[in-house]
Amino acid sequence: MHDVIRTSLIRKVMILALLVAGTFWFSSGAIGRLVTSESGNLQQSPTIILARQPDTPLQIISTWIATETPQNFRLMAQVQNQSGKAIRAYAVNSQTASTKQQNGHTQFLNLTQRSTFWQPAEIKTVEVADSQDEPIKTVTLTIDFVEFADGLTWGPDSANSRDLLAGQRAGAKLTRQRLRQLMQTRGEEAVTLEVQKGDAAQTVDADIAANHSPRWVEGFRNGAASARRRLSNAIASRDKERIKAELDRPFDTFEEEHK
Repeated sequence: MHDVIRTSLIRKVMILALLVAGTFWFSSGAIGRLVTSESGNLQQSPTIILARQPDTPLQIISTWIATETPQNFRLMAQVQNQSGKAIRAYAVNSQTASTKQQNGHTQFLNLTQRSTFWQPAEIKTVEVADSQDEPIKTVTLTIDFVEFADGLTWGPDSANSRDLLAGQRAGAKLTRQRLRQLMQTRGEEAVTLEVQKGDAAQTVDADIAANHSPRWVEGFRNGAASARRRLSNAIASRDKERIKAELDRPFDTFEEEHK
């Protein structure tokens, strides 16, 4: 009788040990997932590092890798507006590192219409992309810049997004002013020809560029190109009222508030 009880206990202990070992193995696999590379070798999935930012209005709440191939790497991050105010512009920095190379990128977005503002508690998905020859080992994400709907800003702004944003607004505004003047003096056909010049017409006056940072000049060109794109669409419609309205339409809500 005692031998039966002893055998039963030993069997239960062995089963429990196997269950514990299996659970540990599964948990380890979930934390440090191994993937098979194209060469057939096992490699560790990239480690995602979220920069410590206790006061950030945007909080990264989850991440997942959409494409792990280093030549076409894509990471998705779900980000929540945890401030009490709407956000109309933001920048997210990413640093991707392999054993041989480290790349830094800034994803900047100006939400030009009130309907697209990032509202309090709203969650948006931000994509990080990179291309390297070697497997990516780590990805570090940082919220770098935020402009709220009331005009206040937050962030370390290591990528100088404030200047980029100011340049965009200046470029769009000055481009529309010049095109309005051209419309008044030479008519719609002259405006159409000017808009069709594309990149050739986006040069920044030397005196303007001399007084601003390279990041501001980059933004100026972007803003000028955006204004021309909008007007080009209006011209294609052959609607004179739409063309006139586009020449008067503010680039974003900031310009709308500072007419």
